[in-house]
Amino acid sequence: MSRQTKIKKILIPFIIIALGFVVRWALVQSKPAPNKKIEKNTGPLVNFLTVEKKDYQITVSGTGEVTPKQEANITPQVSGRIVYLSPHFLKGGFFRKGEVFFKIEPIDYELALAQAKANLQRLKNEYNRSKALFEKGMINENAYEKALDDYKVAEARFKQAKLDLQRTVVKAPFNCLIRTEDIDIGEYVRAGNSVGTIAGTDSVEIIVPLPQKDLYWIDIPQMKSKKEGAEAEVILETPDNNFVWKGKVVRILGEINRLDRMPRVVVEVSDPYQLKKRREDKAPNLAIGSFVKVHIKGKLFPSICAIPRKLLLNDSTVWLIDNSNRLRKQKITVLHREEDVLLIKDGLDSGDRLLLTNIPGAADGLVVSPVNGGVAE
Repeated sequence: MSRQTKIKKILIPFIIIALGFVVRWALVQSKPAPNKKIEKNTGPLVNFLTVEKKDYQITVSGTGEVTPKQEANITPQVSGRIVYLSPHFLKGGFFRKGEVFFKIEPIDYELALAQAKANLQRLKNEYNRSKALFEKGMINENAYEKALDDYKVAEARFKQAKLDLQRTVVKAPFNCLIRTEDIDIGEYVRAGNSVGTIAGTDSVEIIVPLPQKDLYWIDIPQMKSKKEGAEAEVILETPDNNFVWKGKVVRILGEINRLDRMPRVVVEVSDPYQLKKRREDKAPNLAIGSFVKVHIKGKLFPSICAIPRKLLLNDSTVWLIDNSNRLRKQKITVLHREEDVLLIKDGLDSGDRLLLTNIPGAADGLVVSPVNGGVAE
C-alpha cells in the first residue's frame, strides 16, 4: 500500500466527522427562534355580583313575645258553694263564648227571687188601687206617689233577685282559654273575689320594639282612621321548621320604653290556636308566651339597588371590579338597612360588579380574574 493511500484512510474519517459538525451547526442556525410567551398577570380568581336596579319593598324586622289581646279575671258576682265545675276548667282548657265554667248553689237565690216576685205582685196591686182612688180624688197626691215609689222599688228588687239567680251560673264571656284557676267543687266563693284568669283565643298580639327611624317606613293606623296597618309575617321557629303566621300592625303604644328608649308597635294575629281552622302544614299553636320574629312590610321603592349586607366595609365602602378587572373602593350611601340586605341611595348603578370573594390584603388597583358572576336580587 502506497503512502498516499494510507494518508487517505487516516483523513477520511476525520473529514466525515468534520462535515457532520458543519451540517449540525447549519441546521441549528437555520431553525427559527421560538416565540417568547409573555405571561399576563391575571390575578386571583374571584366571584362577583352584578348590581341591578329593581323595585324593592322594604322590610322592617324585630322580635317580640306573644301576648293575649283579651284578658280577664274570673270573678263571681254572687257568693255561694260550688255545685258544678266544668271538666275543662283546668289550666289550658278551652271554652267558647257562653259555655259554663261553674255553677253556684242556687237555692238561696231562688227563694229570694220568689219572695221578691210575691212582694212585687202585692205592691203592684196596692199601686193600682191607689191610682184608682187618686183619680177619683179619694186620696191625696202624696199617698199616690208613695204607692208608686214602693212599686218601683219592689220592681227593681225583683229584677235584682232574678239577675242574682242568673249569676249563679258563671259562663265564658268570650272564646278563651284558662290561664289560672283556684277553685274546686264544694268550695265557697265570695262575690268580687277572683278565682282564675282567662285569655282570648280569637287573636293574640305581639309587641315589637323598633328603632324610631324604622317607623317612617311602615303604615301604622291612627285613631279614628280607616286606613289599615302594614302587613306582617310572624315567624315561629322550631327545631324542625319555621312556621309563618300572617299578621297586621294595629297600633303603636303611646309611650317610649324607659330601658331601650324605643317605641313599640303592636302586631295582631288571628286564630293563633287554630280553633276555627287547622293549618295544613301542621304548625304548632302560636301560644301565649312564644318568642317570635316579626317582619313588617314597608314602603315600595322603585328602581333601587339592593346588595348583601355582608359586602359593606367598615368605612361605608364596597369593592368594585372595574372594566380592566382591577379592584376599586367605592363609597356608598345606605338608605335603609335590613337583616341581610342594604338599600343603596347613592354610589352604585346597574351593571357594577361587586367583589364577593374575601381577599386578604386587598388593595385598590389589584388585578383579579372574575368568575361565577351573579345578579343582586
